[in-house]
Amino acid sequence: MLNQGDRNFLYQLLDNNDRYLSQILYFTNKLYKIFDDSVEIICVDNECKKYRSTRGCCQDCYRNNAHFSHARQLTLDLIFKRFKFNKETGFFVDGKGCILPREFRSCTCLNFVCDDLRRELQLRHGGDILGEIETIISMISRIRYETIFPT
Repeated sequence: MLNQGDRNFLYQLLDNNDRYLSQILYFTNKLYKIFDDSVEIICVDNECKKYRSTRGCCQDCYRNNAHFSHARQLTLDLIFKRFKFNKETGFFVDGKGCILPREFRSCTCLNFVCDDLRRELQLRHGGDILGEIETIISMISRIRYETIFPT
């Protein structure tokens, strides 16, 4: 979840729009509830062999502008400065994974679910959890398209 400083920063990026802030926080909180325990097991606790050797799914973060393809450069500059984008690793930090809060991640990053994580999510949540994730991310994409993160 966002600390107060990051929440205020997001609010400013959303042009101090309460409705957009509450919508973004509502949908990203749903993602936190779905992902956090599973990501801790699969990604951060080094269960993923790719993670250990190649930064796994984060390996191209630094090369691909954190996977933002159409976001406003001014917005990216502010985000990259605030969260200390590294020109060699992007937002990836050994032992922690991605340090960029989900509220600020590109839709590419939010959408990616590797096979191991997919299996873990199915075990923990069952049902159509992947469809639910897809719906949540499409809502976040819509809000961003209307505001600061054109996708």
